[in-house]
Amino acid sequence: MRYDEKTLKSFYGSEYVKKYHKEDLSRIKRLFKHISLSNTDVVLDAGCGNGLLLNYVYKKVKKYIGIDFSKEFIEESIKNKPLDAKNSEFICGDINYYCLENEQEFSKVFILDFVEHVYTEDLIKILKSINKSMKKGAKLFIHTPNALFFNEILKDIGILKQIKEHIAVRNAKSLVKILKTAGFKNINVRYLKHYNILGRLHIFRKLPFVGKYFRARLFIECEK
Repeated sequence: MRYDEKTLKSFYGSEYVKKYHKEDLSRIKRLFKHISLSNTDVVLDAGCGNGLLLNYVYKKVKKYIGIDFSKEFIEESIKNKPLDAKNSEFICGDINYYCLENEQEFSKVFILDFVEHVYTEDLIKILKSINKSMKKGAKLFIHTPNALFFNEILKDIGILKQIKEHIAVRNAKSLVKILKTAGFKNINVRYLKHYNILGRLHIFRKLPFVGKYFRARLFIECEK
């Protein structure tokens, strides 16, 4: 089933916001051993959700902007914003429009746990807009489920129930192709363990033939 835009947006109201807070948020913190930030960085958090990323970056960068179309998420972000995060702003709006209005503005862009919520044609459009908002040599970071992880395969064939908001879980090859179409280069893919109890299975990732089915999460870094 393909959902229309109105239905998709209805998924991300107050009930989803409450559910999001109950999840294990360590999935964000662990990414930072792969990321370097500087006090000259201007950061865009596209599809920022409840603004969790802000807590890990605002003391290290020049400026942070979080944008999301969900009014409920933006309200939650503002409510939880640290009092000393004066260099940050949350915006409720369209990512495409905002990026096209702010060309060559950002040195680091984060799209964390977002691309699995977006159909491919819409994702390519968003990534092209984001590309225009980035400075030359700026970096984009993506974190998302891996479609080849055994748990995602079981969801895909109907043995397990898929999260209804996850309308487009992809593998690394698919995302690399999309990123190239959107104009990105120097694409580097890392496979990370799951942030919940399934992370214990990450030790099997190097097994011959079946190891690829134990790589739970994709973390992709690329450049404009």
